[in-house]
Amino acid sequence: MKKKLLKYIIFTILLFLLLLLTACWDRKELDDLAVVAGIAIDYDQETEGIKLTAQIIKAGEVGQPQGGGEGGSSAKEEGAETVWVVESTGETLFDAVRNFTFQSSRKLYFPHNNIIVFSKELAEKGITPYLSFFIRDHETRNMVWVLIAEDQAGDVMRVKTDLEEIPAVGIARMIEDRVATSEISGVMLQEFLTMLISKTTDPVATPLRILEKAGEKKPLIEGTAVFKGDKLLTHLNTKETRGLLWVKGEVESGIIVIKDPRDNKISLEITKASSKVKAEITNGEYKIKLKVSTEGNIGEQMGVTNLATGKMIAYLERQKQEAVKREIEAALKKAKEYKTDIFAFGEAFHRKYPNNWQEIKRDWDNIFPEIKVSIEVDSLLHHAGLNLKPPIPVKK
Repeated sequence: MKKKLLKYIIFTILLFLLLLLTACWDRKELDDLAVVAGIAIDYDQETEGIKLTAQIIKAGEVGQPQGGGEGGSSAKEEGAETVWVVESTGETLFDAVRNFTFQSSRKLYFPHNNIIVFSKELAEKGITPYLSFFIRDHETRNMVWVLIAEDQAGDVMRVKTDLEEIPAVGIARMIEDRVATSEISGVMLQEFLTMLISKTTDPVATPLRILEKAGEKKPLIEGTAVFKGDKLLTHLNTKETRGLLWVKGEVESGIIVIKDPRDNKISLEITKASSKVKAEITNGEYKIKLKVSTEGNIGEQMGVTNLATGKMIAYLERQKQEAVKREIEAALKKAKEYKTDIFAFGEAFHRKYPNNWQEIKRDWDNIFPEIKVSIEVDSLLHHAGLNLKPPIPVKK
């Protein structure tokens, strides 16, 4: 009897504890938070500290139609902003975050942050000191895009995007859509940190500059920001960027414009691509054998050349091979000039020659520019389902 009573008491206690565990003890109400969509970090000349600019979502304004119709009390007034851009300064990044409470009745909430923008000035000096907060704070996340502003990072928080109500979200989606051209490097914080701590690869990030159109500032994203360690070193243009992505096997789509024998332009669409990197050390000479395979379609024909022949298809494939090779060579030339291994060639040697790497890595900055890279490109244009004849009859 006593044993049954004891079991009943234990069961009741456990049931009561389970009920307590279901409570939302750490819930956060939207009305109590300042939801951050984007954040920018600059050096503050006046305080010699950090200037933090946050783009905060005005939840009540997002998704509201413009005013003027019936029920206008709930409609968004013309010109109303969907975000609030606010600045704060501090001796450190964490200090600047806390100092937002001097201006805001709500605590900054980072789990929905889309972008982190560093100024060119900070990036050239080194951004390692400003990464600790994002790594340690339990509310920040590593799946956020890292961008480098052409000038002041805070100015990026004030740009407008035409198709997105929240500018930081619009910028993030521009980076996500980079696969359409494969001419932009998109790097999230987690990937940037991985490259930063790597002994074999230097980091890259997304560059951003501001264009002024019709009195409004608009973001422009293209190319690649190249680092040596945590310091911004140089930039790759769009073609050099795709050259980098060919090597890394990160080209997904894009357009290559070539010319036919009559000097007419033809647009070739990239539909598939892959790469293989092989490291070799022969008689003390460091070599990389790179093989790139790409497939595609004929997307546009500006002239009247008849492309519906095997000879012409082979010609177009050779032209595409040469174009891909030129893009890779341009990226290699820039990286070797600045002695920054953004291709992960060091990783290829590390994997194949792990016992030699400890000796190699000490002088890698000098070895990398001297590496001989052989480039082989395989190109395939699909015939099936394509109208290879010109849109108007060819004159005989």
